Formats: sequence, C-alpha cells, structure tokens
Amino acid sequence: MRVSKLISPTKENSVTILDLCTGTGCIPLLLTHLWPVNSARALAIDVSRDAVLLAQENAHNHRLSYYGDVDPLQEGNYIRIIQQDIFSPTFRSFLLEKRIEGKPFDILTCNPPYIPRKEYERLSPSVREFEDRRALLGEEDGDGLTFYRKLANIIAEDRDSDDRIFARGALVALEHGEGQSSSIRTIMETRTRGLVKRSEAWLDQWGKERTVVLRLNEK
Repeated sequence: MRVSKLISPTKENSVTILDLCTGTGCIPLLLTHLWPVNSARALAIDVSRDAVLLAQENAHNHRLSYYGDVDPLQEGNYIRIIQQDIFSPTFRSFLLEKRIEGKPFDILTCNPPYIPRKEYERLSPSVREFEDRRALLGEEDGDGLTFYRKLANIIAEDRDSDDRIFARGALVALEHGEGQSSSIRTIMETRTRGLVKRSEAWLDQWGKERTVVLRLNEK
C-alpha cells in the first residue's frame, strides 16, 4: 500500500513492475488495482506452478487480465504471471526477453522466502505442513538471506550492460523477516556495486522493520 502512495503513475507516464516470488500475486494485484487505468503493467514470477495458477485465478477474479507468453492487445492495467526459477542460470536472459514492451522495469517488488533453517524448524506443525517450504525457507543452512544476495546480483548485472533489466532510478521494495533489515541493506548496497542511490527501512504496524526500500541511481 505504501508503494502505491510513493509513486503516482499516469497513462502518459506509466510504470512497469517486476514482482518476484509473487505467491498469490497480491503485490502486483494491489498496485495495478489502485493505480489509474493504463498506468501500470506487471510481470509476476514464481517458481511454484501452484502459486502461478493461484495468482492467475486471483488476477482473473479482480478483472486484471493475465497472459502467459504473449503481450495483451487491449488497453488497461494488467499482470502477466509466469513460472520461472530466479536461480536458473538463464534467468537474466529470461527477464530481458519478458520485459514489458521491451522496456526496463521501473519497480521491483519481492517478498522472498527468508526464514532461516533453525527458525523454520521451530514453526508450528500446522504452518510447516500446510505451506510450501519453498515459500518460507530462505535456505537450508545459514542466515536465510540467499534470495536477497541473488536479487542484488541480478541488479548488479545492469552496471556493465547497455540492455538493462531495471530502469535508471528504479524503485526496489523487498519484504523481509524481523531483524534482517540491516543485513539486507548492506547486501544490496555492497553487491550492486554502486547502483543503489539510497536505502531505507520501512516499519510495519507494530513498529518492526519489515521492508527495505531502495532507489537505484539515475545515471
């Protein structure tokens, strides 16, 4: 919701959104629903086929048309929802191919798996047995920040390329677990090799840092 108030796209100045680890598709659904008609288009990606099908169903129910491998012809905000693994060695090529209208993305949103293995083992059985572990577990061992390192590397690859995935000055919003904000900001600022102009942490309704927000350099 806060991202929707930070940016005010219009038909004349529209934006494109890349949402990774989309799950139910709630983030791009909300943004494309709240912003004016013809002002926002999104590409949503998840590794889980079940998640992709659910996100497509949600898009259909909210009258935000979804498409697989073709660009829509009619006007209006829309979401394309596709299955893909961000750890695939061909993921950058995939993103370049699937860019909306061939243009770099103005916004990156992501709520990736971030729970460390030790914390995952302490979750109640009702959560572990119901939720897909790929949607929760940040990695088998370590601090649970593997996805953020991968995201930073994806952004960093734009530095030495004329064919960019992200627009200059793009907004990046990454949700995370409690106590992870400082580490994620460090990861993003150091691994992107100077592409981050500034970063900040957003608080949730209980005053906990739960989202890292970055602005990429405009140069």
